[in-house]
Amino acid sequence: MPNAEGSLRDPTDCYLCGALLSDERPATRSHVIPRRWFGTPPPANLPTLPACFECNNRLSAREERLRNALVRMFSHDPTAHRDVFDRAARAPHRAPREIGAGYNETPGGLLAPATVIALPGGEDVEQVFRGITRGLFYKLLGRLMPQDVSIRSVLLQKDDADRLSEKTITLTGAVFTFDNQFSFVPVIHAQNPHDTVWLYLVFNAGVVASFSGEAAQLQFAPARLAVAHPHR
Repeated sequence: MPNAEGSLRDPTDCYLCGALLSDERPATRSHVIPRRWFGTPPPANLPTLPACFECNNRLSAREERLRNALVRMFSHDPTAHRDVFDRAARAPHRAPREIGAGYNETPGGLLAPATVIALPGGEDVEQVFRGITRGLFYKLLGRLMPQDVSIRSVLLQKDDADRLSEKTITLTGAVFTFDNQFSFVPVIHAQNPHDTVWLYLVFNAGVVASFSGEAAQLQFAPARLAVAHPHR
């Protein structure tokens, strides 16, 4: 990834809210891609940026809620599934809502135990991926995206995800990957770099799209429910 950790000077403002960092508003170190979305230890190359305590702390609960639901929806690792419920039992972050048990047909034609999962609320997706997009924008371009630039994020339905993935990868050809758990493809307008499209592949299955600037006017219906497996 260009401008990797240590090769780019930190901004003096919080990359999330734009406030000037000072003794009165001290900086904390924030992982641009949530560290809690990876195993232990997390990848050593996860990018970080300075953020004020209020912004960093406010994102933590949202990141955990997203992780809980996305792991249950997308990950096929039974250990990761158990970890979701173990963490939820020890923390104020709720486990994902499970609507009912049933069976799901696998690509091989077998019926596997499954559960229908209520996916994360739009506000959690918006806020977490707004922060990720702002942080990666700085890491790639070396400057903060202005606070008045709109950023809209949505967890895509499968058909929309397939179509948009094919178009963006064809346009850019650049895919950045962290430990097979998180990948992203940026499409940045050459004349106006604030007009961007970012595709995020989470847990190698779910696709979130973030749009900024003029691209934020694009409309996609969010995914609401999914079949999760293995059954707990």
